[in-house]
Amino acid sequence: MKHLLLFRTSSNGRRFRYSPDCKLLATSGDDRSVKLWDLTTGKELAIIGVHADVVNEVVFIPQPDGASHHLVTASQEGAIKVWEVSTGQLVTELNGHKGAVRSLDVSRDGQLLATAGDDETVRLWDAQNGQLLTELHGHTRAVAKVQFSPNGVKLATVSEDGTARIWDVSTRELLFVIDTPARQPVDTVAFTPDGQSIGFPGSTFGRVYWWDVKSGRRSKRKSPQYRYDSRLSLISFDQQGRICLTGGMNCELVLRNATDFEPLARFGSRQPTSGVISPDGPTFAIGSAEGKRRCI
Repeated sequence: MKHLLLFRTSSNGRRFRYSPDCKLLATSGDDRSVKLWDLTTGKELAIIGVHADVVNEVVFIPQPDGASHHLVTASQEGAIKVWEVSTGQLVTELNGHKGAVRSLDVSRDGQLLATAGDDETVRLWDAQNGQLLTELHGHTRAVAKVQFSPNGVKLATVSEDGTARIWDVSTRELLFVIDTPARQPVDTVAFTPDGQSIGFPGSTFGRVYWWDVKSGRRSKRKSPQYRYDSRLSLISFDQQGRICLTGGMNCELVLRNATDFEPLARFGSRQPTSGVISPDGPTFAIGSAEGKRRCI
């Protein structure tokens, strides 16, 4: 494999997302803005979403007409803003969180938006009109990551309190709580493409702990193995359930078979800041601390 596109930016690469049609890449970083890139040419198209502080997360929301997109940005100062991608204009702001907003995710059908951050709460919004639907309480420290299951029925949340929680999206009920080994803080989580398991990193050897989302019990899925002082911060699957991307602190970036976790390709970066596989599967993007994003 080789780099198809190299994006050079002025800041630490925090998060990025593909647009639903895989034509655009949105990147955020420490420069408090969001940049849109053309994935055909690699050219920067626009800078939108300027915040007063670091932009921690971005996510696209497809619109009912199928031709346009909104972009949601969340920042360290606690602001959540919705932008029209085609014009760069601010559509609305979603208010309520106190403190930094760390994570965003949108259900695959584009109807629900989940947000979470330092105020220990998770909020669900109507992604089309910005109406707050509910608040989910239970974590006792900052919530670092939220992710919808592929079918949108469940929501996984992980926190610095050392727990992962699984919620029923329709009833807003807590289904079960998972205590991580040694109650270590957790900063990432991933549903398997079939929605049957969630994975989150252990504190050593780059392990992934898998749990069955129906029973709440440990799953026997395989885990990648790295050196002792390694810790994963990146677990990303393609929607078709074929491949998985893993990497993190002292963890080589590896593209894996999603079924047995056997390596398919290895890459040099040992501390990617973020990464995501495109919705249609052929490419993935990774970011690094020196302000470079690569599409591969």
